[in-house]
Amino acid sequence: MNKIEEMIKQLCPNGVEWKKLGEVCKVLRGKRLTKSQLTESGKYKVYHGGIEPIGFYGEMNRNANTVMVINVGASAGSVSFSKEDFWSSDGCYCISQTEYINSRFLYYYFLSIEYVITTKVRHAGIPTLDSKVIEDLLIPLPTLPIQTEIVRILDKFVEQQEQLERLIELRKKQYEYYREEMLKPKEGEVWETKRLGEICTITRGKRLTKSQLSETAKYKVYHGGIDPIGYYKECNRKADTVMVINVGASAGTIGYSNEDFWSSDGCFCLSHTDIALSRFLYYSLLEVGYIIESRVRHAGIPTLDSKVLEELMINIPSKQKQNTIINSLKEFESSISALSSALEASKRRYEYYRDEMMNFLN
Repeated sequence: MNKIEEMIKQLCPNGVEWKKLGEVCKVLRGKRLTKSQLTESGKYKVYHGGIEPIGFYGEMNRNANTVMVINVGASAGSVSFSKEDFWSSDGCYCISQTEYINSRFLYYYFLSIEYVITTKVRHAGIPTLDSKVIEDLLIPLPTLPIQTEIVRILDKFVEQQEQLERLIELRKKQYEYYREEMLKPKEGEVWETKRLGEICTITRGKRLTKSQLSETAKYKVYHGGIDPIGYYKECNRKADTVMVINVGASAGTIGYSNEDFWSSDGCFCLSHTDIALSRFLYYSLLEVGYIIESRVRHAGIPTLDSKVLEELMINIPSKQKQNTIINSLKEFESSISALSSALEASKRRYEYYRDEMMNFLN
């Protein structure tokens, strides 16, 4: 931070110049492609109405290192950046490159004011962002050495985040591999195979009205998803319980709670049993999650019948073996959780320093 301040004092003794974007750059709109023109494996990514590509195309109309601002749809106002040549449709604006501005610096500045850009989106019908909004944005123009130094610092944060994301993805793959291997009987081991309905009871909870929920009560409430929809003063399920969502877009999703909670009629819960440890059953259901999801009925609101769960065949080893499997997999989960926490902390530091550096330019 001190280096940036020193550079500003030395290279911008009269303060940093500010101009409207339209005075120094052009806001370019691309050309829409038809669905038949897109491929899944072409050379160039195609962007339209979102920061994720909608497909690929054999030609490009924008050069690498270009700032994009989505101008239509649910993502209107979102800012993105491409390090490679690409095709821009009419669903995203691109900022022309100029010798006065480091495009990566402009990208970071746009991110720091993205919340302002999104407030300018018109929501009458399909969300739309006018090019005039972008052209009228006031942007700082410190000298190129200052822009380059800011980019160098922020790129380091981004690289750290990308490294952590790769580590998390690798650890998740390892976790899934070892979970699959551990849940298979090894040579010489004797495992029982039983229907889930023989082992435990599939119970359905009780729905609460919206007025009964609060943000500060003691117990989490689950309905139609593995994220709580609110809190309630009472619980109807004990800790160490497996959940399976039975309705809505998340139907078939498997969850687990290590604390008491309230289950609505939007999720099934597995009763505790002496035959299998709850966390072992949780891992077993995760392993056959694709089967559960394939049995969700999609006529109208997605729904899962309890009979689907009751008929699932579960391999059950001794309690000692179950504990061994649980402890091993929990180590993977702890590792993934620690990496995820480090990623969130890195993102917070990046956003803090990005905004602080942009504030120095005022």
